[in-house]
Amino acid sequence: MSNEQKTIEQSLVQRLKSRLTPAEISQMAEIIATLSAKGIEIDDVFPYGISQPLDAISIRGNLTAEQLSVLGGLIPELGALKDYRVFPRGIIAPERYRLHINVNR
Repeated sequence: MSNEQKTIEQSLVQRLKSRLTPAEISQMAEIIATLSAKGIEIDDVFPYGISQPLDAISIRGNLTAEQLSVLGGLIPELGALKDYRVFPRGIIAPERYRLHINVNR
């Protein structure tokens, strides 16, 4: 496990430990590390849904136009993917896109 993945996993444990199992937290860390390794900036991870157990885990981040093609190649590798959406940032940052990924539990 890389240092980056360990740091991500520790952060996720603190934030999600009451709602996720250690195996699920490890899976999220692996997905985030995979995205980060390709230069996709992840800025938030949180539970999605209000029921227990949760519906999914939502990962939010930012990417550039060049990374859109990289994302297409990564999607099959992400495993328990529920859905994903990419939004242009528009006037705020025309060269950037907002990424929302939901991962099944």
